[in-house]
Amino acid sequence: MSWIMSVVAVAGVFFLLGAGFVFGLAWGTTVGILVGRWICAKLTKTDTRPPYKTERAE
Repeated sequence: MSWIMSVVAVAGVFFLLGAGFVFGLAWGTTVGILVGRWICAKLTKTDTRPPYKTERAE
């Protein structure tokens, strides 16, 4: 019976590692896209949202 428990434990560890890897990959991709868009906006001096100053002026 002890080898069954060890197999279950190893499978659980691999499952947790796999889930953590998938979550980390998705989180990293999201952050990378947001940071990339922010850097592009700073470099090109354009933003997806209009600045607040022009909104107040209008």
